[in-house]
Amino acid sequence: MMTLITGQVRKKNYGFTLLELILLMLTVSTVLALVTPQLRFFLLGRTVKHVAAHLISLTGYARTQAITEGRVYQLCIDERKGQFYLTAQEEGTFQNLKNDFGRMFILPEGIKVEGSNWLGNPLLTAVPGLWLPGYTERQREETEGLFTISFYPDGRTEPTKLRLSDKWGQEVIIVCETPTEYFHVEEQNVPEEKS
Repeated sequence: MMTLITGQVRKKNYGFTLLELILLMLTVSTVLALVTPQLRFFLLGRTVKHVAAHLISLTGYARTQAITEGRVYQLCIDERKGQFYLTAQEEGTFQNLKNDFGRMFILPEGIKVEGSNWLGNPLLTAVPGLWLPGYTERQREETEGLFTISFYPDGRTEPTKLRLSDKWGQEVIIVCETPTEYFHVEEQNVPEEKS
C-alpha cells in the first residue's frame, strides 16, 4: 500500500494494461503460427495409426474368441464402403456378433485399406467371373471390394498384409506372416514436410 500526501491510502491495481494485453496476444499468435503446420501433420498421422491400432486389436480379439469358443471368426473389410466388422460362424453361416465388436466400424474420410495374402495376391471373397448356381448379380455386386481374414479355433489365421493409406501420403502396413503369428505393424511411412 502507498500513503499519499493527503493521508489517503492508495490501493495497488493488480490488472493488466492495454499494452501488456496486446503484447501477450501478439506472442500467443506468433507461437501458434509457428506450431500449427507441425500439429497438422501430427494429427493426420495419428488418424492412420489409430485405425491400424483398432484393426490389430480386432484381430487379437477374433483370434482369442475363435480359440475360446471353438468356432471360426472373420474380420470383414469392405474397401468400397470404407468399413470393417467382425463375424462368427454359426450353424454354417457367418453372422454379425451381438456385442460391440460386431458393429460396423467406419474408416475416417480419406483412409483406404488394401489387403493381400502373403504372396501378394489380392484377398477376395468371391472369384471374379465364377458364377455359382443360385449366385445372383446383386450378391456379386455386394461382395465386390469385400475381403475377409479368417481366424480358426486351432489358433491359425490366414497370412495377410494390410496396407492403410490416406490422401496425404501417410501409410501403415500391418502383417501376419505365418498362420500362428499375431498381426503387427511392419512399417510406417510418414511423408516429409514440404517447404
